[in-house]
Amino acid sequence: LVLRNCPMLMAKVCEIGADATLSLISTYALTGELDVSGELISQLIPLLTGILKAKGSLKQYLIDDFKMTKQGQNAADNLNNDTKSKPKFGLDEEGNPNGRKERVLEGGIKDTELTEVAYEARHLAEPNDIVAASQIKIDDNPYVRDGSTIGDIELYVKDLYTKQNIEITKNEAEKIAKKLYEIKEKNVSLYKDIVETGMLNLIEEGKISPKMLESISDFGENLRLSQNIIQDCLLLSKGEEYIPSFKSGTSMSDMLSATYPGKVAEAGSKLYINDGEKMIELGMSKEKYMELFPPVKRFDINQNTNKHSGNCWFLETAFNLYQNPETRVEILKNFRQEGNDIIVKLPNSNIEYKFTDGKIPGDGLGVRRMLSDSPAWMNMLEFVGAMERSVNGDISQGKNLISSPNTIEANKASGIITETSPNHFRVDMQKYMNNYAENSDPINNIYNAGRREGHFLRNLYAGRHDEAIEMLTGNKNTKNIDLTESTHQTKAEKAELKAKRNSLIQQLKDFEGKTNVSINVGIGPHAYAVSRIEDGKIYLVDPYKTSEEMVYTIKEFVNICRFCTITQF
Repeated sequence: LVLRNCPMLMAKVCEIGADATLSLISTYALTGELDVSGELISQLIPLLTGILKAKGSLKQYLIDDFKMTKQGQNAADNLNNDTKSKPKFGLDEEGNPNGRKERVLEGGIKDTELTEVAYEARHLAEPNDIVAASQIKIDDNPYVRDGSTIGDIELYVKDLYTKQNIEITKNEAEKIAKKLYEIKEKNVSLYKDIVETGMLNLIEEGKISPKMLESISDFGENLRLSQNIIQDCLLLSKGEEYIPSFKSGTSMSDMLSATYPGKVAEAGSKLYINDGEKMIELGMSKEKYMELFPPVKRFDINQNTNKHSGNCWFLETAFNLYQNPETRVEILKNFRQEGNDIIVKLPNSNIEYKFTDGKIPGDGLGVRRMLSDSPAWMNMLEFVGAMERSVNGDISQGKNLISSPNTIEANKASGIITETSPNHFRVDMQKYMNNYAENSDPINNIYNAGRREGHFLRNLYAGRHDEAIEMLTGNKNTKNIDLTESTHQTKAEKAELKAKRNSLIQQLKDFEGKTNVSINVGIGPHAYAVSRIEDGKIYLVDPYKTSEEMVYTIKEFVNICRFCTITQF
């Protein structure tokens, strides 16, 4: 009714947003410039306030409301909205969820995108924290230009890589170009994410890596960018500081009030993170932090596509801790800088791991083929997690590294280990890889899924979320809920399983909106992270590609969940 009778008003709402329009209408009503008699105000105000409350999209609101009618379908077409049907809900052949793969941003964002403040501190978000995507400068380029061919986009992709001195083959560039072209033609929502966040501009300017295009080119149908990726792009596109700087001597209380949970800030030459209650100093420089946790890429974890590394349980647990602003400090506390080296020490370990110059060792030894395609912070944790398991377990050569007196002395002589205090050792990862990994079983054997020995990274094969949580944070306050359904269940067992599922549904409802909790799950043979719970829905992240999200209702999720691990902080 309002769309048909008040097209100029609707245009104004789309232009300046529902909140500003509501304020404008109120002013006109008070001054008598707008006649609000009759049914106008009773119909208009609920519409506008509903959109404002949801921080959502008028376009999407109208499309959803009218799409079942011819008029609504025309409106949707005119607004260039993607109206493709959603994928069928269920599990794929490997038992992984392939349904409900839709991305719903906070409130359903349209032409207004939330900044990092609004995403990560929702309870503090004000209208001023919202930025219109139209404010982001969209440069003319072959991807957004009308009439561009796949060949045009391929040349553009090559140019983006060349500008940052990153090699790319013709086949790789062609693959990315074809997918980007397909996205532009068929997935309007994802295309808008790429363009309106200013991602391409940021790549051109060298602020983020063009490798983000590789992640996007592997997206499934109907999927969109995750909140985390969008928030970082918008932050940079607006020209805001990724790491805000405060004057030397700024009080911790002032920094705390000026930041929000999970935010890293600089004062003088030191870095601090807001953990929700206080500012905690991080033992590294701003430059080194940028190397380990680069904007945008820091949230882009991609488990090896060969699927033989078997460390989904570890990757998604670590990612879940980092992406949650209130538990991010748990990951950052494991890192510190000495000179130009990065030292990683897990909470309950007596071993420190040194990464020379903050680099991942083992190039040429097949190591990178076993690591996930992730930023440095995650790859370092993969190294350390594998070493911890080998030292404390009974597999691979890591155990002998510091357990046998003769081996300890030999490793001291070669500089592989240093005994910093009684029963406390530091392992130089670069020297370890040079001396041990190249002498282990042939690299070709590391892809044999039946082997647990050989390459030490194999030591991350198969594990539990509670083990990863304790390893990474020292937290033992973990609850494991087993929902495994056997083929021959008795009536009593079925009743018990139903009760456990109902109990989990209620627990998840209670955790909605809370950020002092890490929830990790197993569906089929694979592990996933629950990135958030909002409006009765569960948002899942797959460690094969954390740049995209899947969403289920809580009931749907519990019915396909095999086990659930809940850790409170």
